[in-house]
Amino acid sequence: RKASIPRLSRTSVEKIPIPIPCPEKSKKSLEFQAEIVRILEQWDTAIEKTENLIDAKERRFEWLRSNIIKNAKNTKPQKFGDFLAESRIPDTISDPKKRLTVRLHLKGVDVREYRGTEKKGSTQYFVRKAGQLIYGKQNIFRGSIGIIAHNLDGYSSSQDIPAFDIAKNVNADWLYWYISRPRFYERLEHFSTGSGSKRLHPKELFKIYADVPPQDEQKRIAHTLNTAQQEINLLKKLANQYREQKRGLTQKLLSGEWRIEHKEAVSCHNTP
Repeated sequence: RKASIPRLSRTSVEKIPIPIPCPEKSKKSLEFQAEIVRILEQWDTAIEKTENLIDAKERRFEWLRSNIIKNAKNTKPQKFGDFLAESRIPDTISDPKKRLTVRLHLKGVDVREYRGTEKKGSTQYFVRKAGQLIYGKQNIFRGSIGIIAHNLDGYSSSQDIPAFDIAKNVNADWLYWYISRPRFYERLEHFSTGSGSKRLHPKELFKIYADVPPQDEQKRIAHTLNTAQQEINLLKKLANQYREQKRGLTQKLLSGEWRIEHKEAVSCHNTP
């Protein structure tokens, strides 16, 4: 038997009380409503401008990443297997709360949600180290790529999420930016194997060539792209702060917790 779906009737909606500023003075009420709208629109404008700036910065970043890597100086074709080595250190502690996942669309490496249903010993896990390259075999061509951060050092993942030590002559940030270009990682599906869900195995990745510039050039490219990405991240943080501020401001103004003092809109809370 299907459970009934609760519905909000018109009668119920009509009974919901809505506090109106200065209900006894219609003119003052309209002034206060207009003033609240004006204040909140300022936050809407700030949010919209910041989001537009983020969009512009992200489009510029895609252009910058593509061109700065493509136009790198003195590059030398090298197989990924020449500078990557798969890390396979067994996880002897096997803490299910310290499992890694690599999110799609370049969203980074994160801790996998703990559900408490994992059977001990059913899957073999391997210790991962900060600075290693890591990817999801099934989803690398959907942007499941990352570099393990220092706060995730010592966490683990299965063979479906392999990790790699990077040779000293290759900058980890440069390598990430090289692989994270959509035109590059989307093509990796052609190297994946499997009849059902395709997987890119390390042995196939190791056969692929990369155009590797000298270390100084790698560092220059990585620094430029890191700086551009940090600017975008700060703008996104600012946009989130504006949204949080607007939510809090809306609640306080509409509930009457905060009073508006304006030369053309005297507070309703003041005694006439």
